[in-house]
Amino acid sequence: MNSFLEGTYIFYTKDICNVERTFTYNLIGFHQGTDATQVIANCGSFDLQTNFTDNCNNATQIRSYWLQKFNPLTNQWIHPITGVVYATNSIPNSLNSYSLLNLTTNYNIAATGTFRILIKFDYFSNGTTANAICVQPIKTFDYTGELKIISAYAIPCVNGGSQVFLIATGTPPLNYKITTKNGQPFLIDNGTSNSFSGLLPAVYNFKIQDVCGNIVNRLFDISTLQEPAITANNLCNGLSGQLFVQPFSFLSYQWWKDNNTTNILSTTNTLAFNPFTNADAGIYHVRIYSTTLNSCVDRILTYTIAPSSLPNAGLDGSKIICGSALNIDLFTILNGTYNTGGIWQEITSSGMLINNNWSPAALPLGIYIFKYTVSGLCATADDATVTITLNAAVDLPVININPIYCLGEDLHFIVQSIPNATYQWNGPNNFLSTLQNPIITNATAVNAGIYTIKATVGQCEAVSAILISSKPIPDYTYEKSCISGIFKVEIIPSQGSLFDPNTATYAWIGPNNFTSINNPLILTNQATGNYSVVVTNNAGCFIPQTIDVASTFCDFPNVITPNNDGNNDSFDLTNFDVLRFEVFSRWGRLVYEQNNYTNQWYGQNMCGGFLPDSTYYYFLQLRNGLEKRGWVFIGRGE
Repeated sequence: MNSFLEGTYIFYTKDICNVERTFTYNLIGFHQGTDATQVIANCGSFDLQTNFTDNCNNATQIRSYWLQKFNPLTNQWIHPITGVVYATNSIPNSLNSYSLLNLTTNYNIAATGTFRILIKFDYFSNGTTANAICVQPIKTFDYTGELKIISAYAIPCVNGGSQVFLIATGTPPLNYKITTKNGQPFLIDNGTSNSFSGLLPAVYNFKIQDVCGNIVNRLFDISTLQEPAITANNLCNGLSGQLFVQPFSFLSYQWWKDNNTTNILSTTNTLAFNPFTNADAGIYHVRIYSTTLNSCVDRILTYTIAPSSLPNAGLDGSKIICGSALNIDLFTILNGTYNTGGIWQEITSSGMLINNNWSPAALPLGIYIFKYTVSGLCATADDATVTITLNAAVDLPVININPIYCLGEDLHFIVQSIPNATYQWNGPNNFLSTLQNPIITNATAVNAGIYTIKATVGQCEAVSAILISSKPIPDYTYEKSCISGIFKVEIIPSQGSLFDPNTATYAWIGPNNFTSINNPLILTNQATGNYSVVVTNNAGCFIPQTIDVASTFCDFPNVITPNNDGNNDSFDLTNFDVLRFEVFSRWGRLVYEQNNYTNQWYGQNMCGGFLPDSTYYYFLQLRNGLEKRGWVFIGRGE
């Protein structure tokens, strides 16, 4: 027969008569149970009251118990009295170990130091009737022979005070006193009782003296002392388990389940399950109280036993880190639900894991793996793996662009090259681009706003942003005019424009190397042709424009000689923006008229015939509303 692990097995048999049978068997291994062993101090020795239990109560005859002492100089276990060395993994005997009797008191063991108790029991090996021997340690404790205050507990009283219990080791009987309260003299002689009733919150000095004359003092702030608590042990299906609280001989206990207070399950500090099953799940209560006069202890503690469930470490998780990072909580990478209270360990070897926090600072690039293990009851466990990939950081994209643009300009975004990077731009007016250096042509006001660029290399990325604002351009037109014999060109705002000509600057160029920075521009008797101007507003934005000037002559002619020689052949008012033009004879008769006049009259009458040489009178109205009257002489000559 092979070795079997503890668990439930189904066996199948078939005999010579072809009779088949199956049966189920729950195979339970050896489990150590409760340990109520007590060390009782004497002057110069100690008594050891042993009380070991296990799940093999029907086989007590095959177990024995042995006491050994640890020698720190040789790092060996020895006989506590004779000092004979116990060979590791050997069978203890009376030469190398001190024999103990279980369920009784072993008196006057004259030794001090660190001790352990071994159990030796027999078991039957695979399919044989020969018994084998198993030896294993079941308890370790220290005994120094000193008087010590080990711990203290406080249970609140209904009147607002507390009852304090001291746990001390020493040679009994022990005498208990309080000598100070908050540093001031305060005497309570409690005799041999380690229970002090009705103490108000304060710092007390407790003094204990044993029968050997040893004295120990210790300060306790009773407002910070822990209360007794319920502890569970070995709650596994089919095994002996228990709930228990700290034992105090002067206190009474009552256990019940759920709300059934009439069914008291135990009146000791321990509630045993022999064996424990899932049917025992529920809410358990223990009342801790005292029947001693003047004691204020009457406390109910609660403990919930959930149905047995497998431990859950969650699901595997992974994370990519780009560049250096602060401490990482590995729990934030696990997926799904998980139980807390497990243990983290690193499968790789960075050496930077502390509990559930890992620091990748200054570590080489690469993959780091961690395992989270949750242990459950009855030797069950679950684990999950976290994988962290540490990659190089992507350089932050540096955007090079003037953050303020003039309307109508092209926006050129320039970013330094990042090896192996791809780019993604996002911006106002649904702007999207995957180019490294995109261009927005003829930008308008809707192109102003925040632009972001994301540079991606592999699975890492870096993001930069820039705010772009717009500036108005000079929105203008021009006006040509002749006033008082002066021909000028003036830059003026377009209709509805906020352009202020008085705050702008001007750069004119024209024929014959003409230049000027003035507005209005005086061109009287200057050469005709194209005059160009660059108008720059106070925001620094500029708009160029070219103006055709056909004539810079501003006085009305008073002689025309329509003889086709190219000089003064017509009455030229091209640059005067004439709305209505009329010509009269010297007797006041209308001989010619023309709307929107420029240069149409060369001395003809309304029918197109030539008027005789003479002096004629004219009337004209400009589009700006001005009117002018004058005379002109027609002389054709010979």
